[in-house]
Amino acid sequence: MNLAQARSCQIAALDFITSTVAEQMATILQPHVGMFKVGAMLFTAVGPAVIEYLRDTVGLPVFLDLKYHDTPETVAGASCAAAGLGVEMFTIHCAGGMPMMTAARKAVDEAMELPAIRANSRSRPKILGVTALTSQEALDLERESTIAVNEDASSRAIQELFDEIVMRRALLAEEAGLDGVVTSARYAAHVRKACRPSFLIVTPGIHRVETAGEAIRGGADYVVIGRLFRQTRDPIGIAGQLTWEIAAAAERKEA
Repeated sequence: MNLAQARSCQIAALDFITSTVAEQMATILQPHVGMFKVGAMLFTAVGPAVIEYLRDTVGLPVFLDLKYHDTPETVAGASCAAAGLGVEMFTIHCAGGMPMMTAARKAVDEAMELPAIRANSRSRPKILGVTALTSQEALDLERESTIAVNEDASSRAIQELFDEIVMRRALLAEEAGLDGVVTSARYAAHVRKACRPSFLIVTPGIHRVETAGEAIRGGADYVVIGRLFRQTRDPIGIAGQLTWEIAAAAERKEA
């Protein structure tokens, strides 16, 4: 992997509530990353106009991360709308189940046959299934369970069940025709082994430069970086460190 390819693996999360700040960060990072993520915060505050701005003015593709999770009919409609926005990728939540995921894929395929949508979308957007939120953990499963967990062995069983749920969701996403999943670095290697080579893995929650390398070595195709860029005075420097770390990790993986 060369440095240009390593840059393209980086998705900068524009998690801001004003378009001005988001546009400033996008302009700074444009030569140094491969894609921008628009999540619920920015999309709710600004609306679809930010996607057009990032795509056409800044000049990079957009990853729309709204994690659609509703009835199959509703998610199908939302997926069709996402296709019309001309995004590169968008997310639905695997917890919505197989009917919802297959409805999303079918809706996007049908939407791409419509001239109005084809005119605004260079290609079919990739649909990614979110296996679990990065803030979610096995303890949440324990809290939701009716079974009291008091012993270490039982806690391990809960963690194993959580791990199984994440992996099962990834496999169901593949079966439903989704293009990939969003999953933490903890599961990237397992998903890569279990799913087809072309199945995309996007790893969010990259809070350290080293974590990006770990995710790539594990099989991730993209890493999502938000906090590292927001909390530094030198986002270009951080992007450069990430580029070298990702390139080195890919080289070690191929060795």
